[in-house]
Amino acid sequence: GLDLERFKMAAHDEQKRLELRSRLGLKPEDKVLLYLGRVSNEKHIDELLDYLFRLFPQIAGLKLVITGEGAAYNRLVKRVELANQCNNVIFTGPVPHSEVPYYYAMADIFTSASQSETQGLTYIEAQASGLPILVRKDPALDKVVTEGENGHYFTDEESFAANLKLLLSRLQQSREEIVQLSLASAARFDVSVFATSVLDVYTQATSNPGKPIL
Repeated sequence: GLDLERFKMAAHDEQKRLELRSRLGLKPEDKVLLYLGRVSNEKHIDELLDYLFRLFPQIAGLKLVITGEGAAYNRLVKRVELANQCNNVIFTGPVPHSEVPYYYAMADIFTSASQSETQGLTYIEAQASGLPILVRKDPALDKVVTEGENGHYFTDEESFAANLKLLLSRLQQSREEIVQLSLASAARFDVSVFATSVLDVYTQATSNPGKPIL
């Protein structure tokens, strides 16, 4: 189980959200995608850049914030500079553990093209912050993403663009509904829920000795 309370708390701190946006050079109305995690080649951040470089001219105020560090960091920064996209792609570098929830809270959508997720921890943290997620299709994430509810999968550039536009219009029409769906999804992984389910199994085991539990 995970302790998700601090992510929920940060999501309600509107002042801090706007302060952090301003610090990163973002406007309150910008549409902010967040990638948070290791900045390494196997995370396929290049793929996100490929897609977004073509989408930035189409969608006003669209931005990507990349939070974290890793072996690909310097190369990706250089790539963004060479493409003249520094206004649209913001690298924060690593941030203190205590600040991480505010980076989720500052964003509108969490995104990742990684295919090497085992538990999808950042995806769950993003949902605990009320964010919908736009991530590469991966069987490991079946329990984390409910397609069309708390987020969308993509498999290629076409599905990324279509689902990004769909999410942005859903956020415009019914942000609160999406927030609730994401929170409900993350709640399944919360340490308190996890502890309760373990306790249930334990209680079953002790109240019905000899009876199989599952």
